[in-house]
Amino acid sequence: MSDSVMKTPQLDFQTRPIMGPKYKYVRIPMNNHASASVDIQPTSTELLEWKLPSQVYNLARSYIAYSLAVPGETDYAQMTFEDTFDIAQSATFGSAGGIDIVNIANLQNYVKIARKIDTSVEDYMGNDNMSQLYRCDSEVAYNKLPFQHTAGNYDGVDNYIEPRYTVEGHVHDSAANPPVNGTLYRYRQFPLGAIPGTLFAVDRDFYSPVEQYLRITAGVGKKIALSTKDTSEPDELASATKTPDKVTINQCYLYLAMEQNLEVVAHMHNKYRSGQLRFTIPYTTGFKNTGAQRAGETTNIQIQISQQYGKRLKRILHTVWNNKEEGATAYDCTNRDGSKIESYQTFLDSLPIQDRILSCKRPSGSNLNSDDWFENKRYLDKRSCILSKEMYALNWFHIDQWHEPHDKASSLPDVNIDEGLIMDTPKSWTISAKAGASGLVHYTWVEFMREIEVTVAGPGFV
Repeated sequence: MSDSVMKTPQLDFQTRPIMGPKYKYVRIPMNNHASASVDIQPTSTELLEWKLPSQVYNLARSYIAYSLAVPGETDYAQMTFEDTFDIAQSATFGSAGGIDIVNIANLQNYVKIARKIDTSVEDYMGNDNMSQLYRCDSEVAYNKLPFQHTAGNYDGVDNYIEPRYTVEGHVHDSAANPPVNGTLYRYRQFPLGAIPGTLFAVDRDFYSPVEQYLRITAGVGKKIALSTKDTSEPDELASATKTPDKVTINQCYLYLAMEQNLEVVAHMHNKYRSGQLRFTIPYTTGFKNTGAQRAGETTNIQIQISQQYGKRLKRILHTVWNNKEEGATAYDCTNRDGSKIESYQTFLDSLPIQDRILSCKRPSGSNLNSDDWFENKRYLDKRSCILSKEMYALNWFHIDQWHEPHDKASSLPDVNIDEGLIMDTPKSWTISAKAGASGLVHYTWVEFMREIEVTVAGPGFV
């Protein structure tokens, strides 16, 4: 049979060489703290910095590991948030004096939504409480939200399969003598690949001839944990909920997936020396705005975007949050029955992206409503662990995307594929929304495609 004839797998016995990665986890201590422990105060932040060697490694396969300690307080129980990157207010990655090729703010909020959208059901089912974003594996009555999503209701909505939202410790009993140590400990191995829309999530080997720095701004304490006298209704009474005096991050290390295959390392070095080491990466930047001051008014939020962020526009992710971003309502982004946004429409350069105003109200009488779910569920399906419209309402978002979603069954395309809207001119994106509540916080993250080239000075944007 001729070698030019395509054979089925049952008839193909030809041996072919393959060059693949082989990783070893190297534990890297923080560069700017002598110990592996850091205290975070309720309203302050701390910089966590790691210096990465000038070797070949894979960020998407790497982890930040730490334990979180929330000290006990008399008559209070502690609660932690389980479906976000709990300690990380922002993250950057770049050389000491150069530009950051990752620079993403409001990271806790971003991960809470974007990771759910981009995590497949298959990957989600394999997560545990160390990686965060894992199944509650309980009835909804035991999966507590720290805020009300309907009148008097603090429970999740889907039994067993819904993400775990919080974990609670035991009440520190004032009658005990001496008092019980009510410290709540949580243990994390957070994968950098769980930060979508960034270089962190690109499962490719990376090389720079100069040392790179990974920096996490940790804090603030009031967005990491809360103390409450009533874990069943944490924000029912202001006097029943408070911010812990501090939280402590212990044993904090970066576990870097270092390439061990010498053939792969040589290949990366050769591409660098020949001036051909280029990476096409996603780049996400965020914007924060405040909505209308009275319910029922129209909020118009406009985001100016230009080619300084990237050569193609891929996706805009818009979310809305409680204006008290601390304690029980730190991550309240529910929009059930239009509680935060009743209706909305988005525009690019003043042209409507949808053909109608979208209603976020639930179906009622002869009104179908639920336009927001209809518009956005196409970005979920098997590609996401948001499995129902009820779960979507508790993790509300809107997406405008300039390429069609990719089916997990046929795998994602190579990251080097050119897709998205060409940024040949500056553009203006607008959301016009009827507010269901006053003073809401709007976060918008815009994802671009950018190209970086590695030179003797390190990686830089092309």
